[in-house]
Amino acid sequence: MIRKELYTLFFALLTLTFFAGCGKDDDPGPVTKTDLLVANEWKGDQVQVNGIDVSNRPEVTGQIGQIKTVRLKFEKDGTYNARFTTSMGEQTQSGNWSFNEDETKMTFELYGEVDIKTLTENNLDMTSKIPFQGVQFNAEVMFVK
Repeated sequence: MIRKELYTLFFALLTLTFFAGCGKDDDPGPVTKTDLLVANEWKGDQVQVNGIDVSNRPEVTGQIGQIKTVRLKFEKDGTYNARFTTSMGEQTQSGNWSFNEDETKMTFELYGEVDIKTLTENNLDMTSKIPFQGVQFNAEVMFVK
């Protein structure tokens, strides 16, 4: 008789454990571009014009500074913080950022309006026009996680 009660108790505990462990998993939903952007501090990697790394050219560093020193941190509340080095030493800048409606362009004070070419967990590539001697060049500014 005790054996039958133990089997019943064991079966009840096993059933309870099974159903307690089979709860519906919460699906976090799709990852948005905002989620990707705010997840990391972005480190400047390079600037390319026509597929050529021009990061160290004086014309480029005069416009956007030494790209390898740029650190960007975007916040979900639409603010950002930037740290970078210029000839005057380390600089910081804070401001606001926003995506356009379809999240293909972003506006923030440091670079103005830029096109988002790539935004993944590890890469943020933006394109913009850089003026030089009256000519506009298409430049790609690349950041990594």
